[in-house]
Amino acid sequence: GDKRPQLSDLRESGSIEQDADMVMFLYRPEYYGITEDENGLSTTNVGEVIIAKHRNGSLETVPLKFIGRFTKFMDLDSPGMEQSGPGYGTTFPSAAGIPSDFDSPGAITMPSKANGNSSNDNDEAPF
Repeated sequence: GDKRPQLSDLRESGSIEQDADMVMFLYRPEYYGITEDENGLSTTNVGEVIIAKHRNGSLETVPLKFIGRFTKFMDLDSPGMEQSGPGYGTTFPSAAGIPSDFDSPGAITMPSKANGNSSNDNDEAPF
């Protein structure tokens, strides 16, 4: 049987169904052991956002790519998350005199002065 959530699933949840302006469900057929959709396409790493109620718009089912290790949904046609997302492995842009890599040779890390002991401690609040 079809395991897609429906508004009727909320009937015993108080007034959520009737009071809400918008009701959306997340659905992953793979979670229920469904390996192919009604068109014979694989459901592996595919999820859906089902807009079941929208007082100011249309009702839609939006297919999305599901990245399980991050519990993340993305556009189906977007490239996968090869490492950890857009910009992974890129360096920060440099400004005048500032290297673009934090791991540049000769880089020095200075501790914050707020963490050090001040010689002007008089134990009074500064305000």
